[in-house]
Amino acid sequence: MRLDRLSLYLIALALALALSGCGSAPTSQGAMLSNAVRSTVAVTPTSSLAQPKSAVANPSHLIIPAIGVDAFIEALGMLPNGDMATPTQHPWEDVGWYNSGPRPGERGSAVIDGHLDRPGAYPAVFWRLR
Repeated sequence: MRLDRLSLYLIALALALALSGCGSAPTSQGAMLSNAVRSTVAVTPTSSLAQPKSAVANPSHLIIPAIGVDAFIEALGMLPNGDMATPTQHPWEDVGWYNSGPRPGERGSAVIDGHLDRPGAYPAVFWRLR
């Protein structure tokens, strides 16, 4: 059976009409549901993001068994020249935490500072840190 031009044209037209129906605009009910979902997602906070600032305490001790660190953490600020201050009690054995930045456990980079060695090339708190 051979199809003539008119039959081929009608088949092509029927296919085009059928396929154009697949991309039709959403019904008003679908649009309302879509908008409701968008507004719900936009205004509903997730509980994992809501964390009170007081949930993270100031650091007080640093323990790194792999390199033998067991050090007191002293909260430190900046010196007038812009350098970070150093621990005052035991500057070679203790470490400092920059208290104007995030605390360990908070979002952001917490700064913990300590010496590798002391004058005379003697070991300090982070001597075995490599």
